Order: sequence, then structure tokens, then C-alpha cells
Amino acid sequence: MNERKGEILKKIKTVTSVPASALRAIKLLNDPNVNMGEVVQVIAYDPGLTSNILKLANSSYFGCARSISSLRDAVVRLGSANIFKLVTASIASLVLNKNIKGYNMTSGELWEHSIAVAVAAETSSYVLKLQDASKTAFTSGLLHDIGKVILGDFFDPQVEQEISVSLSKNKSFYEAEKEAFGINHAELGARLLNSWSIPDNLSNAVRWHHAPEFCRDSQCSTIVHFCDYICIKNKIGSQTEPLNMRLSEQAVAVLKISDKDNDEIIMRTRDSFENIKDIFSKPK
Repeated sequence: MNERKGEILKKIKTVTSVPASALRAIKLLNDPNVNMGEVVQVIAYDPGLTSNILKLANSSYFGCARSISSLRDAVVRLGSANIFKLVTASIASLVLNKNIKGYNMTSGELWEHSIAVAVAAETSSYVLKLQDASKTAFTSGLLHDIGKVILGDFFDPQVEQEISVSLSKNKSFYEAEKEAFGINHAELGARLLNSWSIPDNLSNAVRWHHAPEFCRDSQCSTIVHFCDYICIKNKIGSQTEPLNMRLSEQAVAVLKISDKDNDEIIMRTRDSFENIKDIFSKPK
């Protein structure tokens, strides 16, 4: 095994631990016969998670007119799919909202980019009428770059030089990572999610979001791939400059995205991102 890769994989165990209540809620919400009363009981033990759910229930993102102050009422209003999104977001916010050294991202930049891609992915699934993908699109988009949290700590002058050489040969940053570390942020992110027992359909979407053509169930990874691209290109939730970033022609062909669809997705993503980006509490 590449020596750098071995050290990187060891770091998975040191990433911020996930609250037991959040993991328990995720497990319950993955059961199609879930008892929402039990979900309420589990979430109630986590004040931060409860607070975020109430924020979302009362946000303009859901266009609700009546104020909600009870966790039980919020869970009923939002439903299991939206509660799943929020519980996952509570986990992601603990990890993503930090300085990412190797990617020159200050605290909050990766978090806002992740929120933007999540919103774009969910929007795309609706615009393109992809019912299966709509169930996991938001969460997959939210988690797609979580591997950068670990990999960013392993950049040093030698690595940066190796990546610069790869980029000068017109390789993507994703490919350059693989050459320098023996692993890229997408694969690393999937391994981290697996260590938390996050469902395979989500970890696979993260694993293949730069190469969706290699994913067996590629629809969600393809959406995340497309939305990652359009958010960076259109500076929605991120001012990061794309480094040899390429959109897979196969991805566009699979999704059958017309110019009209593309414009609608970008417009709706901008609007929704502004409505939702400040809902989730940021860790101190």
C-alpha cells in the first residue's frame, strides 16, 4: 500500500465522532416501517439536533405559514425523508465546518459548497423527474466532499509539487490526488461514511461523484457530479476556481439535460441556497 495512503486511512478513526442519537435516528429512518414516535424520542435527547429540526420546520425553504414549536409537530410536518436529511446534515456540519488546509478553504467554505450541491442535486431530481434519485440526492450532495476534511491535512510542499505537475499535464485535481496519495477525496469520503454505517447507496454516490460511469447505480452519483460542476462553475456557494474540472459528457447524456433544464436548475438552486444556507447551526 502507498505509505501516504496508509497514514491517511488511519486518520479516519480520529475524525469527529458522530453523536449516538444521530446514528440511531439514521438507522430508524432507513426502515420503511419506521415508528416516527420512536424517532422523536431518540432526537429529543440531542438538544442541538432538536434545535436544527425546529429551525428547518419554520424556515422559508419549506414555505410553511404556521409557526412550529414542538419537536413532534416538526417531525410530522417534515416527514421521514426531510428528517433524514436534517439528521445527516447535523453530522456533516460537525465535520465540514472547519479550515481545510490543503484545499485553501476557510471555515465555512466547504460547508456552504456542500449545501449548494445538496440543494442543486435535490432541485435537479425534481426538474428532471428522477423519483428514485430524489430520495437520496440532497444527502449525497451534502456529503460528497467530506473526504477533503481528512485529505486536506496531508498536503505538504512535496505533495503540492506533485499535484502541480499532474495539473500541468491536464489531469484533473481528482486524478492528481490519486497519483499523489494513492487515494482521492471521493474514495476516502466513502470509506469514512462506511465507518459510520451510513447506507451504501449514499457512500457509493460519494465514492463515484467524479466518475459516475463506474457506479453500478449511477443516477445519484451522476446528479452529484453534474451539480458539483455547475455550482463551482456558477460560483453558487463557493468562490473556488475549478482546476481542470471536466463535466462527463456521459453524465449529461444519461440525465438528458436540456439547456432549458440547465438554466432552471441553476436559477432554482441560487434561490433555494439563499433560503437554506443559514438554517443549520454552525459548531463553535
